[in-house]
Amino acid sequence: MLKIGEFSKSTGMTIKALRHYESLGLIRPYWIDKYTGYRYYEESQVLLVRRIAYLKTLGFSLREVQRLLSSNLSEEEQLRIFENKRKDVKAQLEQDQWRLSMLDQHLLHSFPLDFLDQSTKEISMELEIKKMPGYKVVGLLYTGKNENQEISALWGQFKERGEELCPRGTKVCYGICRVPGQESLAKGKLSFSGPEEQNAGDTPVDFEYVAGVQYEEGQPLPKGTVIREVPECTVAVFKHVGAANTLHQTYNNIYGSWLPASAYQPLEPGFDVEVYTDEFTFFAPDSVMYIYVPIKPKTNH
Repeated sequence: MLKIGEFSKSTGMTIKALRHYESLGLIRPYWIDKYTGYRYYEESQVLLVRRIAYLKTLGFSLREVQRLLSSNLSEEEQLRIFENKRKDVKAQLEQDQWRLSMLDQHLLHSFPLDFLDQSTKEISMELEIKKMPGYKVVGLLYTGKNENQEISALWGQFKERGEELCPRGTKVCYGICRVPGQESLAKGKLSFSGPEEQNAGDTPVDFEYVAGVQYEEGQPLPKGTVIREVPECTVAVFKHVGAANTLHQTYNNIYGSWLPASAYQPLEPGFDVEVYTDEFTFFAPDSVMYIYVPIKPKTNH
């Protein structure tokens, strides 16, 4: 048997941590000398402490570890706990990727801290209606409500994969948005804003977003990508001038004001395309990007 000091060395755990685990019932000494109070452990208990350490590295709290090591827990329940932890870690990773993308933009362009004040004052929207040929886009797919800046994180992943997703000479990137069954993207569809920037009464809805580039037939598909088709159609092209964090205001103008008052309706409910060229710079107040809304005449006009 091992004294607590020897057991500490064998497991790599401090004596303080072992006593804490004991207080939680995670591990108990095999024997305690009633005269000296010395704690003794068996060699087999080293494996138990290593299991505890492994689960902690995966992000489980000691309470969760206690439950996972319970003899009353079924294999199905254990797998469910691991699945829930994976979801938590994935959500945190997406938020961290968004933060990393934001930091990269700050470092790249050296924006002052008052950029938010500047960007909200300098927003403009220009409109053009024209015919567009059909094309396909290959890229990374996100489906959800964009409540935690997942789309920004998606573009961060897209950027990290660089030349794999963007062949040399590529100057235009596309963000294809689809909201199944929605007549308007004004509610819930905020490409670069989180819940704190939504308007009161907005109801977030699930939508599909693909960040990608134009696909040429026969081009090999990078791992983890999807292809989406944009049909030949008439589009209303909106030129958004302003920082990306103000983009939701332009969307609200398009779907909340312009479309209802115009002679047009969306060709496909909940479908539009964001077009990014070298004019786009995330935080800059003079950044330019385009929103293509496929349209058709209203039947009552």
